[in-house]
Amino acid sequence: MRNIIIIAIIAGIFCTTFAKTNVCGDVSGVWKRRKSPYYVTDHIRIPSGERLIIQPGCRIIFKGTYYGFHIDSNATLIAVGTEKRPIYFVPEDESSSHHGIRFSYAAEGCSLSYCHIEGGVATGFAITDCGGGVICNHSNPTIANCAITGNKSAGTWGYGGGICCFNSNPIIVDNVITKNAANHYGGGIVCYDHSSPVIVNNVISSNSSRWGGGIACYNNSNPEIIGNTFLGNTAEGGGAIFCESSNPIIADNLFANNSAAGSAGESWGGAIYCDKSSSALINNTITENSARYDGYGGAIFCWKASKLKLLNNIIWGNEAAEGKEIFIGHSSSDMDIPSPCTLFIAYTDLDTMECVVGEEAGKIIWGDGVLNLKPSFADTLYYLSCESACFGRGIRNIYIPLWDIKLEAPENANVREKQFEETRYYMGRLGECR
Repeated sequence: MRNIIIIAIIAGIFCTTFAKTNVCGDVSGVWKRRKSPYYVTDHIRIPSGERLIIQPGCRIIFKGTYYGFHIDSNATLIAVGTEKRPIYFVPEDESSSHHGIRFSYAAEGCSLSYCHIEGGVATGFAITDCGGGVICNHSNPTIANCAITGNKSAGTWGYGGGICCFNSNPIIVDNVITKNAANHYGGGIVCYDHSSPVIVNNVISSNSSRWGGGIACYNNSNPEIIGNTFLGNTAEGGGAIFCESSNPIIADNLFANNSAAGSAGESWGGAIYCDKSSSALINNTITENSARYDGYGGAIFCWKASKLKLLNNIIWGNEAAEGKEIFIGHSSSDMDIPSPCTLFIAYTDLDTMECVVGEEAGKIIWGDGVLNLKPSFADTLYYLSCESACFGRGIRNIYIPLWDIKLEAPENANVREKQFEETRYYMGRLGECR
């Protein structure tokens, strides 16, 4: 009897007490649905070299405002739910929050799949205030089929309300990233300091920040941003995407109803803002975005020696006081030497009269195949009508002598409808006409 009492006392001392479903401190092993929910009563950590598997249907509930879920160097987290049994990472109630899922030099092979991550708030200074929902610090997890919603990066840095990539290259695919916020960069996602993740087939909507409401790419970060839907994101600069000293590939995306909404005269790029960027924009549909409050560049704003290549895009029906479709702003170096931009545009539908180049700001080189025709969308998803004059007016590739490069449309950019005898290629986002 005495031994039983001693064992019970010892069990109560340890923070990981599955009989009570309370967890804190070092964790590893397998978390099972039958022992869920797991209440996080202090910071938890997967130690170096250890692994934690979280089974479908588990609920991880944070009972403290600042408790975080830390994956240490060379540690592994595998949290793979299913469509019917997702894994939840949420605060105990709507009035509280948690400190997010925090990968730091984690092992390869980490995975978040079919997870619902909500209510994370990153505060503090430097790396501790980045990534309200998830931070990847020198880590490359796969984040797939997750709902990342209602998270915030609120500290002095304020990078990445939903996801922060810091010197990391995660795979971010098939997620819904919505209603996240950051004080400075990347309301939905920030790619910072040599981060080049693959960002594919996500819905990125209703996020907000100062720079890059949907995604911010900063300091030599070159992600692949392909096949995403950007809806209703807001920022002072770059409602959907902000690029500074970074060269992302932006292809086959829809940008609609995003807005730059700074103070009067300080709203730039309703959809996209480029600063010292040499990005390629291929097969995107950019429509009904706005630079509000006497803003510049309803669809695209660029300056500071940016070199953009545009192929097979539809840019139409955007709003701004200056440059409803594109605005190139004047900028100069610290020595007051002009830093003009150059844009190459081919096989793209846009209102050329709504593309404005400021004094000494740069130039637009107009290639072949530029249309100036209302695109005729078939539905609210902005797929083209089969009768649209833009349908099948793209091209497979084009060579740009100025920079000695060839731009390539996506592999599946050929039109499959049988109404054309010869091979045609999509203009705008890919998808069959309606």
